[in-house]
Amino acid sequence: MNFSELFKVTSRQCSFSPNGEYLASVNQYRLIIRSSTTLEIINLFACIDTIENIEWSYDSRLISAGLIKRNAVQIFSLDNPEWKCKIDEGSAGLCNVHWAPDSRHILTTAQFHLRITVWSLTSKNVSYIKYPKKLLPSSYVFSSLKPYMALVERRNDSTDHIS
Repeated sequence: MNFSELFKVTSRQCSFSPNGEYLASVNQYRLIIRSSTTLEIINLFACIDTIENIEWSYDSRLISAGLIKRNAVQIFSLDNPEWKCKIDEGSAGLCNVHWAPDSRHILTTAQFHLRITVWSLTSKNVSYIKYPKKLLPSSYVFSSLKPYMALVERRNDSTDHIS
């Protein structure tokens, strides 16, 4: 039985890509992408602050790094390592970051669940969903058919609705 060399990971941030080809790990502000078969480093991305969570896109071509304390998300491409994207939630704050099933939209949840922002990486459009209900792990879920999303929201009359 062969064992690999040990490598340092902070905050237990280590994740296999959905297709199983890659292993992402975090060491403070560095995002390290390795081949899952050889553990050879394929890409090394530097973020502007300590990475608090990582998530692969569904197609395994992009990876997001949540910088929750900075209210920001950085996104990196495995196909084009020079391409980078930074999403800044600003004063709204940031508590969650998730990929949409199409792998080209990011959903960020503002602090206190005031809104969910849908960011398009292709068209650069931004859409807002106000007053999502605070549920764990999330107030929304995507259907297995992918184009549909169900959301629990709190309306002005203090009633909960599924949209």
